[in-house]
Amino acid sequence: MKKINWPLAISSLLTSIIIWSIVFSQNSRPQVGRVYSLKVQPSGLTSDLVPTKFPETVTVSVQATENQLKQLGNVEPYAVVDLTRATEGSRAYPVQVFPTNFREYVTDGILSARVDIEQVISKKVPVVIETKGELTDLTLGLDRMVADPASVTVKGPRSEVEGAILVRGLLDLSVVQAGGGRSYLAPLEALGEKRRPLPNVATEPLFARVSVTLGSAPETRQVVVSPDVRGRPGRGFLIDEVQFEPTQVMAKGSSMLIAKLLNINTQPIDIEGITETKQFVRTLKVPEGVRVIGTSEVRVTVKVKAVVPQDLNGSGENP
Repeated sequence: MKKINWPLAISSLLTSIIIWSIVFSQNSRPQVGRVYSLKVQPSGLTSDLVPTKFPETVTVSVQATENQLKQLGNVEPYAVVDLTRATEGSRAYPVQVFPTNFREYVTDGILSARVDIEQVISKKVPVVIETKGELTDLTLGLDRMVADPASVTVKGPRSEVEGAILVRGLLDLSVVQAGGGRSYLAPLEALGEKRRPLPNVATEPLFARVSVTLGSAPETRQVVVSPDVRGRPGRGFLIDEVQFEPTQVMAKGSSMLIAKLLNINTQPIDIEGITETKQFVRTLKVPEGVRVIGTSEVRVTVKVKAVVPQDLNGSGENP
């Protein structure tokens, strides 16, 4: 009969007990719940669609031990919204959490996020040049400004592009210098009703080149009339054209005021809900210290047209 090596057997048993107790203590430690706010990014959206309402973050719950949470401290988790099957409208889309070694501790069920999607459309709108700052030489005034191009294409979500009325080019007068043959780049921005900027609408091109002619600062000058059109036509209609008369008026005032005065707005013209061509008569909103020589009434004709698929796709021609 073989002898048992009792010292070795006891040593092996004690070692096994110690290892088991370590593993058991680690696995039996209480778990801790924690909530993470993860930044969200889109994935798989086609170029003919654009999100107009998209969540910045998504909240997830994590359950792990203290040691596991410490290990996750070096991980930068994030979330991805899968938009490969996106359609126009508002609906919930699946969300995945990354990286995978973080995802395994997430206790939430199926994650989703609500996203508003719109069709991308385009159309042509006129460019209006406005100024900021002052000429460094106040003895000079603006005789003439010409924008190239005079109209540009705007592109973006359907709801914003349909409401785009004009594109503003902003010229900094402080960089304008005396001398002929000079032109300056003015960044362009699409504007809607009440001249509200449309941040999701892009212009093509991004800049207009403005040719500037300077002269002695006058006390009278021809000033462009700018109809203040507000609101949107009825559902299924777009603004086709805005015609007005006169297009310019003679303004008189101090040379300083006249030098800064590039256009005069009309009183507001509300076109909300119209479905046919309408005419309006509005007076000019003349700035203080300036008067208009001649008539101060402007006749404005707003033409609308029914929306057709070609218009929505930016072709511009009716079938």
